Amino acid sequence: MKRIDDPTFRYVPAIRTDIRRTFARVRRELAQQTPAHPAPSDGYLPLLPAQRKVQRLLDEQWRAVRRARGGR
Repeated sequence: MKRIDDPTFRYVPAIRTDIRRTFARVRRELAQQTPAHPAPSDGYLPLLPAQRKVQRLLDEQWRAVRRARGGR
């Protein structure tokens, strides 16, 4: 990542930024840098901390919906 004080840094205003292209480029770069991990024996990949937090929130919401509908 370039720093703002790097002479080769070029500022691009937000209006001229294509966020889809930026994310696609970042994904490509990460895929090239990160070696593929073998899948665990149970077939599920381990969750990252942020993914665990989202999953926990979704589970809580689902339980609340079931309780509201008269489920357990």
